[in-house]
Amino acid sequence: AMVAETVKRYDRVDVLANIAADTSPEVIGKDSETDILKLDLAVFDRTMAVNVRGFLLTMKSVVPEMLKRRGGAIVNTSSMVGLSP
Repeated sequence: AMVAETVKRYDRVDVLANIAADTSPEVIGKDSETDILKLDLAVFDRTMAVNVRGFLLTMKSVVPEMLKRRGGAIVNTSSMVGLSP
């Protein structure tokens, strides 16, 4: 719906800025658990759905429009947590 509305209003999509995070109380802070024995799989699944699958789905929706115009840019972002081991 987001891509369709953008094309309807502006006749094209030039840029996708993929910025996502679940900041709900059920997830925030719990998604950085490093002890696998304490890791809540529901929190892990929600984080993966938003941060990975969400990015994939928006790119999958926008790429066909960018290909029609033979160009565009996609910027995927991450938090600083992505740089920690």
